[in-house]
Amino acid sequence: MSNEWTPEKAMKPGEKWINAVLDAMSPEEVLQRYGPEDRLKGLRPEGVLKYYAPEQLLKELPPEERLSGLRPEEIEAYLQKLKRQEKFGNGGRTVEG
Repeated sequence: MSNEWTPEKAMKPGEKWINAVLDAMSPEEVLQRYGPEDRLKGLRPEGVLKYYAPEQLLKELPPEERLSGLRPEEIEAYLQKLKRQEKFGNGGRTVEG
């Protein structure tokens, strides 16, 4: 067995120290060293978006994009619901309902 130092042999102790330091840090402390692109690399959108409320996501979009994909009758039904809520002030329920 050779006692010659190679780059691989020199890296072994360094890797152990790096792992010991990282193990002592919280995930937040480790992640703050990286930008959003690096933190999200390899994640699928649905894996990330599920942690946000729809209101949080939609408020970042212009109205046209929020409504994109809805049929006109769906938009109309929602507008009618908003008008009932405004008129009755009780969440859109009528006096009978």
